Amino acid sequence: MMQLTSVTVIKNLTAKTENGNYQIEHHVVSGILQKVSVTAFSSDGEQFIGSINLENGTTSCSFPTEVRLTPYFEDFDSFVAEIKAEAENTPEQ
Repeated sequence: MMQLTSVTVIKNLTAKTENGNYQIEHHVVSGILQKVSVTAFSSDGEQFIGSINLENGTTSCSFPTEVRLTPYFEDFDSFVAEIKAEAENTPEQ
């Protein structure tokens, strides 16, 4: 007989804020957020700006030095808070 040991949910999302357009991927394993990858693009979606990643409690980013990071990290924090709230309120399979 098989026994379920974990459930992994991977979601791909898009978001738009006043700072730009975003592609978001996140992984939730057995109700716990494991990974969030956010790629930022210009408001018209044409130009890649940078990326922010959260994995196993560590955040890293890759942006050109001339880019002001604060707006993108504020958006990232908002995305992560929303994803965590959703993960906590979703019953396990």
